[in-house]
Amino acid sequence: MARAIMGWFVAQARPYQVHRLMSEERETGVPRQWIEEVLPRPGRHHSGPVRVKVGRWTGSMGEGLALGLDAQGAPVTGCPMAGLLGAVYDFRLERSGMTIKLPAERLSSVAGVPRENFRCPRT
Repeated sequence: MARAIMGWFVAQARPYQVHRLMSEERETGVPRQWIEEVLPRPGRHHSGPVRVKVGRWTGSMGEGLALGLDAQGAPVTGCPMAGLLGAVYDFRLERSGMTIKLPAERLSSVAGVPRENFRCPRT
């Protein structure tokens, strides 16, 4: 959903967050990291000003959206956000059939700041 929203505000492919798959690094000793990009939405473009306001209730993809729009140059005000720890994956417990959700990827801004440590720039 965040990529779809951010796609309104870019005219070309732009980086918006960095993923690091921690489990693969623990299992193999080889880090796996990639940069995710937002792509423009054909026929859907807003070229006017964008301002992002966040607070303690901004969590999960809201945090990703704030960091992504920050990477595109939108001013982000408010802060601090919820500080959730990365991308959450579902893990199904074999015996009970229950599903638990655990952070499995470290997410960072394109500047390298872990998402949970992002702070709004002073304005």
